[in-house]
Amino acid sequence: YLGARRALRPTRAMMRTLQRLEAGELGARMPLAGPSELRRIGAMFNRMADRLQAMVGAQRQLADRLLTVREEERRHLARELHDELGQSLTSIRAEVAFVDEVARESVPSLIPSADALNRTCESMVTAVRHIVQQLRPPGLEAFGLSACLQQLVDSWQRRDGQRCRYRLQIEGDVDDWDDTVSVSV
Repeated sequence: YLGARRALRPTRAMMRTLQRLEAGELGARMPLAGPSELRRIGAMFNRMADRLQAMVGAQRQLADRLLTVREEERRHLARELHDELGQSLTSIRAEVAFVDEVARESVPSLIPSADALNRTCESMVTAVRHIVQQLRPPGLEAFGLSACLQQLVDSWQRRDGQRCRYRLQIEGDVDDWDDTVSVSV
């Protein structure tokens, strides 16, 4: 009995290692002690744990890269929407203002159409502004996450001030966070 107990003593340490790995500690490794069979099991387990740790690391790197690429694309798309579509809408609004002026002076029957075009332009500008804000908060790069969050809370307060009261409390320096984390927040 004592001989078997002494030979199987390393299994307790092996069980603790398995529990550590199960809890997410990817650096846990089996002790290489005891009879040769247990040492071989431990060595094989350690090789598998090394491969698992390497795969998880590679997956994290891939996930980080995907987030970076996504944010770069969102930044590019927001800039394109703001610049290209914004300029086009500004031009259309100027033309609609001219049509509205002409309609009011000499062709009153066009006034309802000019008003409808004005409303449509305003609606499109609002929609583009909302899409750009959803893609990439406009002041994030210039003012930081704290200012953007405060602006968001202030806009909620203006909108729902009668029914709800909003307050933002930030602990720590969130403006030093990685760009992908800031945009996600």
